[in-house]
Amino acid sequence: MKDLTSIFILFSILFFFLSCEKDSEQVNINTGEENIKIYYTYKDSNKQLASDDDTLTISLGDTLSLSIEIIEITDIENAELDSVRIFITDNFETEETGSYEYLCVAKETGLGAIITLVSGSELPSDLIDYLYVNISYCSYSFLVVEEPSFIIDVGNESLATKIKAELKDNYAPGFIDNYRLTCSTFYGGDLQLITARNDTITGTFTSSDVFEMEDITMNYNNSCYNFTLEQKEEDSDFFYLKQDLTEAFRTKYPTETINKVTINTLSVMNKIK
Repeated sequence: MKDLTSIFILFSILFFFLSCEKDSEQVNINTGEENIKIYYTYKDSNKQLASDDDTLTISLGDTLSLSIEIIEITDIENAELDSVRIFITDNFETEETGSYEYLCVAKETGLGAIITLVSGSELPSDLIDYLYVNISYCSYSFLVVEEPSFIIDVGNESLATKIKAELKDNYAPGFIDNYRLTCSTFYGGDLQLITARNDTITGTFTSSDVFEMEDITMNYNNSCYNFTLEQKEEDSDFFYLKQDLTEAFRTKYPTETINKVTINTLSVMNKIK
């Protein structure tokens, strides 16, 4: 549905641009392909000329360098270029680095576009050229590989027993639970949890940075779970999902002594492109 919405928006933009033409002139959206050149550089590639027949595919967080060349009109007498408009869709974070030069960082998945429209007196129609860009998602999986461990430092043993039961029932991930986080922006996306019983639960997640992935807030089953991540060993795929619930239980039991309540859950993290 999101992709269909993106396509609808892009066609709406093209329609808006083309509706600016003189009513008496016939419009051809390929008019500008010989007079507007859109060049891009992606990763370590050399500068490439964009083709109307292709859709460039990049990943969330990738950087695209753009340069646009406007070629003078020499075969139409008295033709002058009056205005040049560049439109770059909102799923890019864009910085203008020079005359018709841009640095674009893919910040949201879906179909994006770079559209150039040139208007000029005596032209039979405005000139338009475009580059479509498909921004694909990245995702992470977290497989719980040990039973969670609890630190419960409270004022009395009966309260500790009660809190431990609450943690198991309401907060702790289950052994062999598998979380898949699909990143659609820099800061979050969709969540799918497959439990040890093979139940599938859907939700959403957020993070301060999906590329660093130092913290995760998961929302599913009408509940919110806050984790920080700690790598077990350097260059290891094993990470602890850590939950500090001290303040939550201090609020719940205001007359009790609550020194520390935490959950540590060992998981294997894999990043999937």
